[in-house]
Amino acid sequence: MTPGDVIATVTYVCLVFSCASVSLRIVVRHKWLDHGLKLDDWLMIVALAVYSIFCAVIIAFTVVENRNPILKESSADLLLLLLAIGEALFMVTSIAFKTSLMIFFRQFLLERRQRYLVTSITVFYCAISVLAFFLALVPCGTLSHLARKRVERKCIPTNVWNGLLYTHGAVSALSDWVFALLPILVLWKSSMPAKTKLGVTLLMVFAVCGSLCAVLRTIYTGSLHFDARYYDVNHKPSYQHVTALVINMAVLEMGIGITAASVACLMPLFRRCAGWFQRRLATRSRQSDIQGRRKDGVSTTLGETNSDHWRKPSFVRPDVASFQSGNLDLKLFGVLPSVDPMTGEDICGDSLADDMP
Repeated sequence: MTPGDVIATVTYVCLVFSCASVSLRIVVRHKWLDHGLKLDDWLMIVALAVYSIFCAVIIAFTVVENRNPILKESSADLLLLLLAIGEALFMVTSIAFKTSLMIFFRQFLLERRQRYLVTSITVFYCAISVLAFFLALVPCGTLSHLARKRVERKCIPTNVWNGLLYTHGAVSALSDWVFALLPILVLWKSSMPAKTKLGVTLLMVFAVCGSLCAVLRTIYTGSLHFDARYYDVNHKPSYQHVTALVINMAVLEMGIGITAASVACLMPLFRRCAGWFQRRLATRSRQSDIQGRRKDGVSTTLGETNSDHWRKPSFVRPDVASFQSGNLDLKLFGVLPSVDPMTGEDICGDSLADDMP
């Protein structure tokens, strides 16, 4: 496979999983939770929309690469143009995604200073992303003859641009882990059962696993530099191979981030599916037992066979533990199993959001 084929495969897979996870998130929030879609959900939808356009640009980039295995100035101009547009779209996606993530995790924090810290990091990250957005669109003034301007060094100095991208990647990874670790500290101080604490902690860590790709993207950011060496067909590695890793990491960073953050909101769906599966097993087991008694000639009373008793779940939903400080119900906006398996209605209410400072 060529580098372009690898990039295209990664892009298609990430886009499919991102669309599926966000769609399920919308269904769970809108249908099963009484508060419906909130700001973090709408921002995630915006992030997915821009990410889809970003993926389309990356696919176009791979098509141009595959059709021009030998790099010339005309094809280099088009590749650099698509790369500049892709970088700008990546920044817009990251702003919407990071803001949605901040709103989501901020709801777990009870202390005002912790909430201010999360907000401040997000504002700083968004400021860097806005600056990078404009610099990506006008790296060499107008978006024409980009290859020649790069070779003649008429663009933004490489060390300045790379320094900005290094800062962006580092702040992205740092903010993800701050978002996850602060709520985890709050959860482990609560009176929740240890099993529930562990499950929610894993969900939170999973929601920020895209930061690993941010680290790799940051490390190899400098490889995006273009110069005249790449016109030589004997030069190894080629520009296609050099850019493939950074592009894949950028696609994976946003794709995994959007997917993981949305999956972390699907606990009500998993809970409902688990309840349905358990009820089916219980019903089949009871029917098999009744049939076995009939064969053995044992008289049975089927008084409740067709009643609602048989449609009740075969498990009892544990009460959601509350925080020790404030005695607040811990709903966590869909992260904990707060949906009744029978009615599909939200059980915990919205007291956490109402009692927030």
